[in-house]
Amino acid sequence: FLTIPKALELLEDMDRRVGEESIVDDNTLVVGLARVGTPNEYIAAGSLSELKDIEFGPPPYSLIIPGVLHPIEEEALTTLFDCKLEVIEDWRERVKSVLKNT
Repeated sequence: FLTIPKALELLEDMDRRVGEESIVDDNTLVVGLARVGTPNEYIAAGSLSELKDIEFGPPPYSLIIPGVLHPIEEEALTTLFDCKLEVIEDWRERVKSVLKNT
């Protein structure tokens, strides 16, 4: 299985290789999930740099890089998964910028 930290490293590497308009970096908002729906599920949300250092335990894994978030989704990430508000605010501005330029 590809672990979440390894998947994040690979995404960063691929993004660097493409090079043009980078979206995947240490400040990218990500949600990592392990064993969802089981009694020992684990979910973490935060910046890519924060999640690279988390041990998610055994598989299976899922990884989410969100787009535009509804305010209730933002609140859920901060309340349920201790995501820092600054990470969400930064991501909100980055997504707006990307959408504006497309």
